[in-house]
Amino acid sequence: MKVQRNFPRYEVIHLKPKLIFPNFSSSEFFIKDISLGGIQVFSPNHVSLKSYNEVSFSLGSKEPIKLNINQVWKTEDPNIDERYKDALKEKFYEITFRSGFCLKFYDMNDFKNWQNLIYALHQHQKQKSKS
Repeated sequence: MKVQRNFPRYEVIHLKPKLIFPNFSSSEFFIKDISLGGIQVFSPNHVSLKSYNEVSFSLGSKEPIKLNINQVWKTEDPNIDERYKDALKEKFYEITFRSGFCLKFYDMNDFKNWQNLIYALHQHQKQKSKS
């Protein structure tokens, strides 16, 4: 049985967004994809969250967006597709975890900024599929 997602995912690993967890400041996270309702990350470190945590998401020179995330699943020693080698570079062989997080917003501006980012990614993907 195939699981139906609430929102489409947009791959962003090649854009090298940053995800900063105040509790895991020394850890490095690689954001594989995002949606209106969640984020999927690769990590060389084990992440296990029991409740919502505030994190900061930034892409390029844009103002960081505050997100409240809750871990909904995790996989140890994930089988990572070879196509991610370029984006992950030397870290490709260090990735030992893959995690999925759902989002919750407490601030309307953060939600609108996230929504605008998702909309821009959607429009970009639509344009690419027309070409």
